[in-house]
Amino acid sequence: MGHHARRPPRRRGDLVRAAALLTAAGVAVAMTFPAAAGSSVAPRPAVRLPAAAEALSSYLPQVSCDPAPKPGVSAFRALMLTTYHRGSDGGIARSCADGGPSEHKEGRAWDWMLDLRNPADRAAGTAAVTFLLSPGPHGEIAWNARRMGVMYIIWNRHIWGSYQPGWRAYDGPNPHTDHIHFTFDWAGALKHTSWWTGRVAVPDFGPCQTMVGTLAPAYRALNVTPCPAPVPAVVGAYAAPGNVGSRVLLVQRALRVLPQSGFYGVITTRAVAAFQHRHAGLTATGVVDQRTAVALGLVRPPAPPVARVQPTAVFLRVGSRGPAVVALQRALRVTPTSGLFGAHTFAAVRLYQHRIHHPSTGVLTMAEGTALRLPGVPPLLVAAPAAPAVYAKPGDRGARVVAVQRALRIRPISGFYGPVTQRAVLAFQGRHRGLHPTGVVDLATARALSVIR
Repeated sequence: MGHHARRPPRRRGDLVRAAALLTAAGVAVAMTFPAAAGSSVAPRPAVRLPAAAEALSSYLPQVSCDPAPKPGVSAFRALMLTTYHRGSDGGIARSCADGGPSEHKEGRAWDWMLDLRNPADRAAGTAAVTFLLSPGPHGEIAWNARRMGVMYIIWNRHIWGSYQPGWRAYDGPNPHTDHIHFTFDWAGALKHTSWWTGRVAVPDFGPCQTMVGTLAPAYRALNVTPCPAPVPAVVGAYAAPGNVGSRVLLVQRALRVLPQSGFYGVITTRAVAAFQHRHAGLTATGVVDQRTAVALGLVRPPAPPVARVQPTAVFLRVGSRGPAVVALQRALRVTPTSGLFGAHTFAAVRLYQHRIHHPSTGVLTMAEGTALRLPGVPPLLVAAPAAPAVYAKPGDRGARVVAVQRALRIRPISGFYGPVTQRAVLAFQGRHRGLHPTGVVDLATARALSVIR
């Protein structure tokens, strides 16, 4: 059997007594996980577990909208509630109309309602998190979280992620003191992982977004290939309801709409929506956007622009995958050359940065990637522009971030550009025509937010 507790679960009274012990150390206990050492309450698998476990998942954000609860998430919910007998179901699915990106919209996130002020609730949550993140038989990271496909956990103002192991401060507006949030990778969400099947699942990267600002089609089949970066969205539509002219005629001819009047009315709108519904990757809006025009053969696919980036821009970091990571590992003599930027590669990059007198961040910049002659490094800017191309970006701190957070009404106003600020910026950019939803406050976004003139 795999690495898990075999003793029968204790009763609720044991959880209350365990909570009292945890509380003796003060509130900080719940913020410095794990904190439930010694608790014997743990889930029991229904299958014989293999000796190995799944690899730590890379970050797989929401890119599609299919809010039906996925079977692995539903099974995990039942397992937690029946094992610990505390808390309640906070829901799996969220409406596609809810603001901001969320894996709830793909049915692969769950909120377990546990109140940190309640000692028994706190003990149950701490025991569950400790069980998930405890090491394997040979010290492997987050052994049971990997077996269940847990990608990240948010609880009590802290977040743990498989793509960046270790607890970090969480700056979101909801402190998650009344519930624990669990998000799953696709293998875990679909109940394909070893905890449920007894077989180690291969990484599943899920659906792929093809164009920035558009949704990917709902999950259909196993995808073992990392998704390529989506191409930038093309602003404006090729043709839309109410238009008159030669473009509408071309659309009507391509769809064999009769009569071919050159007027984009109800009949043309229905024909466009039906065409979009039949083609994977198109959203059935009835508007001929650039992607639909490409699918109809009316325009050529947009060529991805050649990016010219700042030398200090991030090239590779923890969680990155692919040929560039393999080349980096070979250049720095990291073994094995897995193609995944993990803990060993992180340490090697820090050592390399120390040797060349760069800040030892463990995040490889574009300039460092160029110096190491790694594939895929975009051309670097020879000189910086007169005005900064970016007003604020993820990871920044200071007055500019405060200005952005005030403009977007983010709470708390922390001055740190974290995931919550990035999601709010993405949502704002998605609502404003002419802005590319990148999550970075470029100059156009800063002007739209009225933080600069």
